[in-house]
Amino acid sequence: MPGLSEAVFISHLNLIRLEQLSAALAALYDHVISIDQELELIWGHPGHSAKIFYVLIRYGGDSLVIWLFACEEANLYLRLHSSSLAHLALIRGGVKSDSAYVELIIMLVKD
Repeated sequence: MPGLSEAVFISHLNLIRLEQLSAALAALYDHVISIDQELELIWGHPGHSAKIFYVLIRYGGDSLVIWLFACEEANLYLRLHSSSLAHLALIRGGVKSDSAYVELIIMLVKD
């Protein structure tokens, strides 16, 4: 985005991710409070093909958003954990300055 620094742009992207997650959780909350109507109107009638499409449409998108969010959070955790281990390796290797650690973090974030 023109005129924005990299840090501001990344914070905007994180905000958008959290907004997507909150919308998916709100939709799942709606699914939970309307489960009695769903059981009566959808699952109480015969037929299979319409039910398959119903499940894909009703639950597929929200599940995908939550799954992608969880994968991104797990990836971030693994990167931070590996950078902590690398920092310990730098300290044990005799590197006393934090500049090497900062360079390592920048390298991991850019990947």
